[in-house]
Amino acid sequence: MKKFFLLFTIIILQSCNSNGDCNDTFDAVIYCPNSFNFSFKLIDKNSNENLIQNNTISKDDINIIRENDNTAIDTFIDTTTYTLYIENFISKSEILKYAVKLSDVDSFHISANAKVINSDGCCPSTVEINDIKIENTDFEIKNNTYNIFVE
Repeated sequence: MKKFFLLFTIIILQSCNSNGDCNDTFDAVIYCPNSFNFSFKLIDKNSNENLIQNNTISKDDINIIRENDNTAIDTFIDTTTYTLYIENFISKSEILKYAVKLSDVDSFHISANAKVINSDGCCPSTVEINDIKIENTDFEIKNNTYNIFVE
């Protein structure tokens, strides 16, 4: 899975050098992804323990549905930090909506406004994310990672 994630990430990233020549190679590389990762940890609301780290929840227990088109989303779990990542590859501005089920129970919903911004430089566009909302649960943000509290 890690090899697939790395290969996929490399394929989607475009690079250019610092003088803006997109056809040049390795000067100062700038990446131009039209994506963002939403990272979160599942934390027990009572004990403050990470539910993946203590094996209460496994990857098979986590089901994320993109509500925009009702498709299942693969998640990546960092086994060092026990953080989950939802990757979002965005080609047009839209409101992203996800339903997260834990052990087949509708647990919480995530939404965010994703705006594609066109530019004249080497990167043809970038993505601006705002209005991230998490509904039906409590959460906090630490180091750009959401700690989502689950009962």
